[in-house]
Amino acid sequence: MNVRLPSSSPDSELQLIPHPQFHDDGETGLGPVVSTLSLGASATMSFRRKTPKSKTGGKRVSKVVCRLELQHGDVTIMEGHEVQKVFEVRCTSLGE
Repeated sequence: MNVRLPSSSPDSELQLIPHPQFHDDGETGLGPVVSTLSLGASATMSFRRKTPKSKTGGKRVSKVVCRLELQHGDVTIMEGHEVQKVFEVRCTSLGE
């Protein structure tokens, strides 16, 4: 579920979906700041560098370069378009 926030808000979109797969938040129209609010069970937010596809067409996989352990109520803020160009992120629930 996506919720559009008023145009006066510094954030342009609120997503209420867990993201267990690596992805970026570089969609057209989003601003340079992505805020995340963790609700419920503890979770791990992992970052890895984006990699180009290999010559055979398969996707190369890079190692995780940063992990954040999130608890209920934690807020993370990613600022700058470069974050979305360079890194992919995923959030996995620890199921507590």
